[in-house]
Amino acid sequence: MRIFFLIILLLLTTVFFSHDACMNAVLGNTCASAGLPIDPEVIKPTKLVERSPVVPAESINLDCERCNIGVVHGSEVTVSINGNYKRRITEYNFEGGVNGIIENKETDTKFEKMGRWHFGQETRYTNNASHSYAKVDSIRGKVIYSKAKPPEETSRANAALKTEIKGIPVNTKFRWSYWTKANELNRDTSNWWQWKMTRLNNQQNFYPDFAMFNRIRSSDLIDYSPGDKDVETSYWVAGTLPDTNNRWFKLTYEIYTGTKGKRDGKFRIYITDKNGTRLMPSRSDKFGKYPDNMMVYNGKYRINRILVQNYIGNSKQTVEFFTDDMNFQTGSWATVVITDNEDYAKSTVMEDQEIISWLNISTKTDIQYVLNKGGLKAGAYYEHIKDDNGQVISTREIQIVDR
Repeated sequence: MRIFFLIILLLLTTVFFSHDACMNAVLGNTCASAGLPIDPEVIKPTKLVERSPVVPAESINLDCERCNIGVVHGSEVTVSINGNYKRRITEYNFEGGVNGIIENKETDTKFEKMGRWHFGQETRYTNNASHSYAKVDSIRGKVIYSKAKPPEETSRANAALKTEIKGIPVNTKFRWSYWTKANELNRDTSNWWQWKMTRLNNQQNFYPDFAMFNRIRSSDLIDYSPGDKDVETSYWVAGTLPDTNNRWFKLTYEIYTGTKGKRDGKFRIYITDKNGTRLMPSRSDKFGKYPDNMMVYNGKYRINRILVQNYIGNSKQTVEFFTDDMNFQTGSWATVVITDNEDYAKSTVMEDQEIISWLNISTKTDIQYVLNKGGLKAGAYYEHIKDDNGQVISTREIQIVDR
């Protein structure tokens, strides 16, 4: 009898611990170790999907209609869209995000030549340019910081940076963008001053040369010399560029060089700020109608240098300049941009993404990029894919999360 009760006790103990082990395993509808059924009211399989879907610094597939997958700054994102959209580029440089020179520079240290980029006195303005440093901005994180003073007070009138590129051939598309802001330290709203911004020109000959002037509290203009010497015209675009002090805005250039000596080129400049995104307005002059029927080249030299001049003129103010997320590509306008609005044109923040792969497979286009949040905080945003003509061909929601 004693032996019988011991056997019964042993069997009950085995069943109890097997069932307990099965509860902790959560391996499906049965416990692999005991072969016992799991009570669905005791162990709910929903516990398996309650974890955050965030996968930091790994490839995430967002091939869905309305994506709510959380992605972090620096994640590799893969998307697939219907249609065969080309992006043939001959040169590409992206200095935003985790792989760029800005985020990888120690705070408060001076920028020396880094990769293809030159700063301050390493630019064309060797004797009258200030140095550049890495600073942390409250909105955009780590950025390029420099300071310029009026020419009559100091030789440091430029806060420049530059990169040399391969000469852009005729009949070729080119895209260039960056974020910028200026802070007038001793602001005098009763006077205007000129802020020379981007110059696109030739490293050896200087011309052709295209310079944009943000004339603060006055009319803005683009000075335009398509030939091999200074035969200039000015496209006046009054009131287009932001005059707002110490506030970020983005400039995006979409250029098509067209045929030498013909007015079939394009020179579009888009501005993105708190008021949305807009194109510099149309104007006509002796080299054609800005921005879509212009003579871009009229000589043997080609654009092979980008200068962010950050020069102050007609001013007695000291100005701080901030620059972030410079990137360019030669050969196509196709790109990926994350914005704060489903309607691309109404976006007040547009963050370019670092494209690492763009493949055409049959009737689909597969794209992989490294997520660059730029000035975006955690939240819901919109991923826009643009084709070779700069048109939005795909838009979907994307969730950006902090680590």
